[in-house]
Amino acid sequence: MYGIPSYKEIDLIVFVGLTYLLIFALMFGVIGQSLIIALLGVVIYKKTKSNIGILAIYLGISSMISGVFYGSIFGNEHFLRDRFGE
Repeated sequence: MYGIPSYKEIDLIVFVGLTYLLIFALMFGVIGQSLIIALLGVVIYKKTKSNIGILAIYLGISSMISGVFYGSIFGNEHFLRDRFGE
């Protein structure tokens, strides 16, 4: 789709954005790297006021949340399990 939808069509940009956020979080559920992505997003946003920085912050936070459910910190899936039991 190249352009904005007409008044009779449904704008799917919100659906696509939320779906992208969810799929990225499920695919990249690691706490450590997600924290780095979120911090880089903060740096990018503070320096350039770009929407890419905001996107990186949201992607990093959502991936950190799924990383908690996966129990993965920097690719180590046993770190949280060994510390908090399961």
